[in-house]
Amino acid sequence: MLTLNGACPPVSGNRVEFVASGEEAFHHFERQILEARHTIHIMTFILGRDAVGRRIVKLLAQRAREG
Repeated sequence: MLTLNGACPPVSGNRVEFVASGEEAFHHFERQILEARHTIHIMTFILGRDAVGRRIVKLLAQRAREG
């Protein structure tokens, strides 16, 4: 279904998870960013310049500094 709508084809070792609300999505993003061990790949439709978007960018920058 995702590839029919323009998404990249799946790669082994990954998973897709649907979330019902923006709040839930934010908590998933935050947890995944903080728990990442090697790389971080995020695909999102919109990342606004609001408090949530700034928090995501801040977490990504923090993890980049950590290597």
